[in-house]
Amino acid sequence: REETRKGFYGRLKQGFYPLAAPFGYIDNGGGRHKTPDPDRSALIREMFELYASGNFTLETLAHAMYSKGLRSRTGYRITEKRISEVLNNPFYKGLIRISTTGETFIGGHEPLVDLSLFQQVQNVLHGRVGTKLQNHCFVFRRLLRCATCGYSLIGERQKSWVYYRCHTRRCSNVTVREDRADRMIGERFRALQLPTQMATSVRDYLEKAQGEWTIANSQRIQSLTIELAKQKSRLNRLTDALIDGVIDIETHNERRISLLEYINANEREIEHLSDDKDAIRKKVEKNLELWETVYSSYINSFPQEKREFLLSATSNRCVRAKKLEFALQQPFSMFELVAKTDGCEQPNGEPRTLASMLMGLAKKSKVEEEKVIMGMN
Repeated sequence: REETRKGFYGRLKQGFYPLAAPFGYIDNGGGRHKTPDPDRSALIREMFELYASGNFTLETLAHAMYSKGLRSRTGYRITEKRISEVLNNPFYKGLIRISTTGETFIGGHEPLVDLSLFQQVQNVLHGRVGTKLQNHCFVFRRLLRCATCGYSLIGERQKSWVYYRCHTRRCSNVTVREDRADRMIGERFRALQLPTQMATSVRDYLEKAQGEWTIANSQRIQSLTIELAKQKSRLNRLTDALIDGVIDIETHNERRISLLEYINANEREIEHLSDDKDAIRKKVEKNLELWETVYSSYINSFPQEKREFLLSATSNRCVRAKKLEFALQQPFSMFELVAKTDGCEQPNGEPRTLASMLMGLAKKSKVEEEKVIMGMN
């Protein structure tokens, strides 16, 4: 029995899951990682995305996924219990958890969802965000707060207009009409959008700066390697703290999971950067395209797409009297910082300067995302 236990934990420490593959993965025999099921993995990823929106219960999600073609291994509709098991299982974000002991290990398999999406689903499951279905699909539902009292503004339709009002008695004058809020947001995005001519000049410069990408990739790998060593050292100290009685087992397990997520994400990015020499460049090009189309993308989006865009691009959305105020998140805050404020069509900086800023942003973005995820945990 002891030898079997040693072998079991030996496989776990190597990143292998020595039990039956979870729903959506395929067993490949001993000594091989579980791989995503080509028939179900995309649907399971979509299931996470739908539930994270807060617009589904487990029951309605089961019906929705059945209509999209997701079936159990026996061909029937998946039950609410199975959906709950999937949404709560960290295996889908790249970790292995042993339910009988509560222990967690870094998995070597391919995750189906990223850490931020998995955390959003946990927030909905544990009631940290609203999960009830809404009768009215207002664009800014639960997105705007009163700048005075901090409560969410309630959307209501009057005649042909939609208004968002604060229902606190002392804040009765805090209100904004939906079309005006939409216009305020659009105007701010239009002011920071990069003109096409300048975007073309930046792309031309990037084409000529091939050598810088290899250096940027190497620097990023070096930075991640140093950070990875620090986190592994923290993991060892955490175990020592438990043995010495400095922290209890519950605190140890919570911090261990956070560290394992961070280590797992860093190891995967190092592997990705090592395999893909153009990884930094692709991030830069993606941000450049976003900068060039931010305004047009927003105004041409459907209501649900606008909501998702605002959730990822803005924060601290509040209404003071009849004026909407909000902060921009990266990379949009950098776009706005670069843009001139004197009404000129061209932003500050030459193509080389803008390219360097985009490169620096691409190298830092992953670290910032991981810090946010660790803070959420």
